Amino acid sequence: MNEIERAKLAPLVSAAASGYERHPYIHTDLMRAPITFIWWASTPSGRQSKFFHAETFYRLSSSRKLGRDSRGHLVTVYVPSQHYRSSDLELRNLLIERGAASLERLPAGYVWHGPFLWSVSRPPQVEKDGFRFSEPLVSEGVPLGYAMTNTKGALAVQLAEKVLAERAVSA
Repeated sequence: MNEIERAKLAPLVSAAASGYERHPYIHTDLMRAPITFIWWASTPSGRQSKFFHAETFYRLSSSRKLGRDSRGHLVTVYVPSQHYRSSDLELRNLLIERGAASLERLPAGYVWHGPFLWSVSRPPQVEKDGFRFSEPLVSEGVPLGYAMTNTKGALAVQLAEKVLAERAVSA
């Protein structure tokens, strides 16, 4: 049994349970049901270093269409991504298979530890506001990004830039 196979048999461990004591800010889009894994590095003396690496998988992706929620407001409709049905352990094992290819090179004597579970947001299991199992055929509205790409949108952006430039205060 090689090192990768042995690592895949190990239980899923959280970063806190691994002894990681730092609290780095890792930005994720919570609407897309993220699961984040983290590696942390130790110094040659065994202390935790400033180096860490995070990988996030999203279990939902935007359909790029709008729908109505229960109150009638326009909301982005999310649909399952390729990782929707993957378990936490399967995603961790995917990272183990990739190996250290995505990790930055550390100074001499430093060692990477991980991947450990950093955070997880569970995806919905039933259709509800803003979530569908399949992409809607039509959109209830026009996404703002699309509206700003036409001629009127370009004019609006140009006017806004001009007004903001006139109001700018020199330092």
